[in-house]
Amino acid sequence: MSNATLGTIAAARAYADAGNFRLAEQHLNRVLAADPNDDDACEVWCRLLTKQKKFAELETFAKSWIGRDGQNETAYTYLFGSYVAREDRNNATAVLERFRELFPEQVLQHFAFQSLLDVNCGKEASGYDQAIATFQTVGDQAQVLRFQSQAAFRRSNFAEAIHLGDRSWQAGYTEKSFASYMAMICFRSFRFGKSRRYARLALGAEPGHPVATELLVLTRLVWFPPFLLAHALLFLLAQINSNRLFGAIALPSIFFFALFGLLFVPLKAEAVLSVVVLMIFYCAYGPIIGKIAAFAYRNGAPTVRLSGY
Repeated sequence: MSNATLGTIAAARAYADAGNFRLAEQHLNRVLAADPNDDDACEVWCRLLTKQKKFAELETFAKSWIGRDGQNETAYTYLFGSYVAREDRNNATAVLERFRELFPEQVLQHFAFQSLLDVNCGKEASGYDQAIATFQTVGDQAQVLRFQSQAAFRRSNFAEAIHLGDRSWQAGYTEKSFASYMAMICFRSFRFGKSRRYARLALGAEPGHPVATELLVLTRLVWFPPFLLAHALLFLLAQINSNRLFGAIALPSIFFFALFGLLFVPLKAEAVLSVVVLMIFYCAYGPIIGKIAAFAYRNGAPTVRLSGY
């Protein structure tokens, strides 16, 4: 491979990491047009599709790559990831079984894939204990703490999840998906300063990261007392019913009924106007918090699926 080709691929990788997907695609197209089998260019292309969450296209490209090189570990990894991201358990399981057949020596990778499958493609995650034990065996403390944090979050032990997550980050597990996970659970636990810090770390790794961007804004908004109250009550409602529509309209509806009741008692016009203004703010803010509440409590369980980012 020429130095010019290596430089073009390196530039594409840098553009993809910086969020400039158009330029990354232009650079990769030049390389792949000359050599469709260039493994480095194919890997960066898969990475580019993953960052853009174009998982159907990722599946198609990974399959074509496997068609040209059926023993390509990286291609199978991205194909597996495309199914896990869409919570397609059947196809992900089939890819995992094929991966085990082709690469029997990759035992640690088998455990990691099985853990991702259990955590992301099923309501009942059974992979945490196995993953924790596996990474304890190989001495990877950062991964152990990461999975322990996720297990604590699934048990609704948010304080322990944050504590273990902090330790995992300090031990060296600094993936952007984990940073946004930490931003989410810190926001959920009203630790807004820490949530902002992790959101910035996620944005530093991927500019424009949607969850991190949203949380960075919301951690500022909640300092306004009515918004803070809306945040608290909407999360409480979300625990009762995780439906996004319920979380988005329940609290504003309560205030509409309150205003209706106020019409039957003598009040000053200023007081009624104040209630109306606050209700307008709640109606504007409620769907945003309702969306995050539904994300944190989807499927009726307080869990965050990292592939969903």
